[in-house]
Amino acid sequence: MCRREYLECVYPNGKKITFRVRNKNNANSIMEDHLGRLWIATTNGIAYYEEKYHSFITQKISDNKATNCTFRILEDNNDNLWISTSHGLVMYNPQTKSKKIFST
Repeated sequence: MCRREYLECVYPNGKKITFRVRNKNNANSIMEDHLGRLWIATTNGIAYYEEKYHSFITQKISDNKATNCTFRILEDNNDNLWISTSHGLVMYNPQTKSKKIFST
């Protein structure tokens, strides 16, 4: 498992931004959704950058600690986030906060 506390985002124009993820939320990957929000897959769920507070807000995927260990996030054409975890796949809708867990 990856244990990174920092992620670097490099934009097409060459601009680099480094993010630090704290509180045992080791970062595994980062993605930008269609609204421009930054999402991070961590070892303790997912987090998104809330510009209003200039901080990341962590959201747990489930009550199962193992399922909260996330690796990658992708967005589909219906604005759902697909999150790979240590115990399967999760489809998460950020607007409704609904989720469906496909476990192994």
